[in-house]
Amino acid sequence: MDMDQRHSGPMAGRTVLVAGGTAGIGRATTLGLAAMGAHLAITGRDPGRTQAAAREIRAATGGQVDAFAADLSAQSQVRRLAREVLQRLPRVDVLVNNVGGYWAAPPPPDRRHGAVGDRGRRGRVLPARKRDGLPLRLPG
Repeated sequence: MDMDQRHSGPMAGRTVLVAGGTAGIGRATTLGLAAMGAHLAITGRDPGRTQAAAREIRAATGGQVDAFAADLSAQSQVRRLAREVLQRLPRVDVLVNNVGGYWAAPPPPDRRHGAVGDRGRRGRVLPARKRDGLPLRLPG
C-alpha cells in the first residue's frame, strides 16, 4: 500500500482501539482498518505476542500501530490500560470490543466483572468513561 492511499482512506485521521487485536477476528479487523488508513491501538494479554502482532501489522500495512498489553478480565488491568491509553493517545475515535471468554467455574472476585455478558458492558467502557471525566464505577 502506498503512503498517499493510507493517509487518504476512509479511516484516515481516526484512531481505533481494538481490544483483542492480536489474533483471529481481531487481527483481521486490524489489518482491514489499517488498510483504510486508521491509526491502530491493539490490546492483548501477552506482551510479547501483542508487540509481535503490532510489528506484523505495521510491516503488512505500513500503518501506525500502538500496542498495549492487559488482561481485560481483571479490573486492575482495565484501569491500568485506561491510564496508559490516555497517556499515549490524544483520543480514541472507535473502540472495537473483540474480547471474550468463559470460565468452567465462577471467576475469582477480582475478575467477576469480566464474566460473559458483563465483560463488554463494564470492562471496555472504563477508558472512555475516564477520558470523558465520568465515574469509573458503573451501576449494577
